[in-house]
Amino acid sequence: MGKEYLDEKLKEMYTLYYTAKSNAAGLRKIFLHTLAEAWAEKRNQIKARVYKNSLWVENQRATAKKL
Repeated sequence: MGKEYLDEKLKEMYTLYYTAKSNAAGLRKIFLHTLAEAWAEKRNQIKARVYKNSLWVENQRATAKKL
């Protein structure tokens, strides 16, 4: 592994990182939706209600972070 190879790999990883970082809000909502499905199935609850509660908690977290 030469220096050029490592520099190229580092550049690729930074590109992936910044792409994911710019899409963080969308990726977080997808994650919360998937998590709500799993929680609803495990706890025998309605998926929409669990997802709504997850979004509320997420909104509270974001508000507290701003303060």
